Amino acid sequence: MISEASKRAKAKYAKEKTKRVVVAFYPPDAKILAWVNQHPNKAGYIKDLIRQDLAKHAEGVFQRP
Repeated sequence: MISEASKRAKAKYAKEKTKRVVVAFYPPDAKILAWVNQHPNKAGYIKDLIRQDLAKHAEGVFQRP
């Protein structure tokens, strides 16, 4: 069981250190949404696509942490 202090600390960290990006899929995007939904780690899949695009278009600018 997680303590209340641990829950508060985790929530505080998430609020201060993380950012969210929301993507809306409209009916014409159904194939894109279906493709993304096939991947169990959707965020990881999208991040990998962005990293590939950065590597292709921004040589030396992007360094993976």
